[in-house]
Amino acid sequence: MMLEKESLKLLTEAIEEIVVWTPRATSASAASQLAKEIFAEAAKENLHLAIAHLPIDFFANTCSEMERDQEHVTCLRSCLMKPEHLDWLDDIWQVLERVTDKVLHRRMALSSDRR
Repeated sequence: MMLEKESLKLLTEAIEEIVVWTPRATSASAASQLAKEIFAEAAKENLHLAIAHLPIDFFANTCSEMERDQEHVTCLRSCLMKPEHLDWLDDIWQVLERVTDKVLHRRMALSSDRR
């Protein structure tokens, strides 16, 4: 199953049923702000993720293109605590894709309105 897309970067493979993503962005602060917006939008869609604040150095290999303008990156985290939760991963991903696209489109619209 694909757990990454142009706008979301999978930071680590699922470790002990924990999946962590960060929005793809030019800087750690931009990725962190997007993660917070996606988190809030996901909750409206009944997808209750967690927020993780992780040191940017932890992801030096996976986020090397990201400007290190702060020491931590706010990430989105999902814990799959029961075997049957693995069956929900496709649904989680679909909602996450949808809300990420919604947040990014809203930001693009706001950006073009300011011009």
